[in-house]
Amino acid sequence: MSQVLLDMAEVDLFAAELGGVPQSLARHAIPVLKRYAQDVKEAQQADFRSSSNAGIRKVGNAVRYDAVSAGSDGYETEVGVDKGRPGSLANIAVFGTWKGGGTHKHPSFHAMQSYDLFAKALEDVATEILS
Repeated sequence: MSQVLLDMAEVDLFAAELGGVPQSLARHAIPVLKRYAQDVKEAQQADFRSSSNAGIRKVGNAVRYDAVSAGSDGYETEVGVDKGRPGSLANIAVFGTWKGGGTHKHPSFHAMQSYDLFAKALEDVATEILS
């Protein structure tokens, strides 16, 4: 699965501030992260499915997100395209070749489009937890 890496420095700072919050309360952030990943996934699927090329439209079926995991560094999820049929066409759809292609957005574009909603939802959870 390909990865999208975003500068999440502000979220990391927020997570560090939550270090003193009991794990039982920190679990409230997981549904927010899952919703964010689902939003990014659906936006990427819609982008591929809007293609005029039938093969590229099928790439939308290969977009997935891995479940949220909690590690020592915090919570994470991964959104991307599973390689293999039809996901192997994702690179052509996004980056193109000398023959063409490259008309679809990189997953990081969709992640940034949804980021403000994610940050607001995370802020709402933090306000609820800390008040």
